[in-house]
Amino acid sequence: MYHSENIHLDLYQYYEKQLRFSGDVLHAFQGVVNSYRNHEQLSGKLAHFWGLTFFLSEQRDARSVFIEELQWCLLSRHPNLSPDSSIPERNETIFPSWSWAAMMAQDMAQKRSSLAYPMYDEYMHAFNSVRRSGDEIAIFFTHRSGRQVSLEDYMIQTDSYLSFYPWFEIDCWSIWGCVKAGIPLDQYDSVYQWDREGAGYEELHLDYRVEWARAKSSILVIFLRAWEFTGQSATEDSGKHVHESDNDSTSDDDLLDFSLAYCILAKQVDPGIYSRIGLWGVRMARSGEDWDTSKYLRKLLEVQVISSDEQWKKRRIRLI
Repeated sequence: MYHSENIHLDLYQYYEKQLRFSGDVLHAFQGVVNSYRNHEQLSGKLAHFWGLTFFLSEQRDARSVFIEELQWCLLSRHPNLSPDSSIPERNETIFPSWSWAAMMAQDMAQKRSSLAYPMYDEYMHAFNSVRRSGDEIAIFFTHRSGRQVSLEDYMIQTDSYLSFYPWFEIDCWSIWGCVKAGIPLDQYDSVYQWDREGAGYEELHLDYRVEWARAKSSILVIFLRAWEFTGQSATEDSGKHVHESDNDSTSDDDLLDFSLAYCILAKQVDPGIYSRIGLWGVRMARSGEDWDTSKYLRKLLEVQVISSDEQWKKRRIRLI
């Protein structure tokens, strides 16, 4: 059976390549995508939009997969790098900020980071029961002719991604906030912050150094979706891994009913137009409760990494 982690493994290897021209990042990646198009479960159903792959299958719809593909992050290959060696600001590239291709093109010469999809790598393939929450999101692409196309319609049209502008518009919940004091703001200091009970944690992955992100309402937090994981882990060594916190250690056996919510962090470029600066994930113990989107949004305000004194609002956002 085809799984998203299959193409992620190929993508991780591809991200390590040294190309002669940074502008060729997606031209060369097309070969990876083409290698999957003959798969019997995906024939005619696989597409990519400026580097993010998505597909149709009996188990997954295109919108769900595209949202999941937005959840990439960068991990330092050299954890002892000083802040002076990090990327101080995203340089302008021909690729959008929300695509891993932008970071690959920018960091190709030094290869200071590697690509990861934390949810897939650690959770999605390991649990038998995964339920999504937060299906209110709608995504639209804009053809260079000016015609707006839904994500679902993009799957059945014949033009390539180059016929579309390198942005998308998303109807979603968002809130203005900032990074709390004491949280590193450097690209190579990924944050894993445990809560006081040791039952959940937050992870913060920045795409580049954002020294301005402590200012009040300096970043827009864009809620993508929450995933609910229940039941016994499908991996053979379930329960053997132990997470360490400052105050406690908790085995996976105690965390078989939890949720994982991911948000894109963005800065405003122009009114209604934003570029990505990083990824924020929050793992929360649910204790058998059923949570709707409003409950997740409230829970995300009870955190240690991101601070906000505003309210979540439904907005249409253009990510470039």
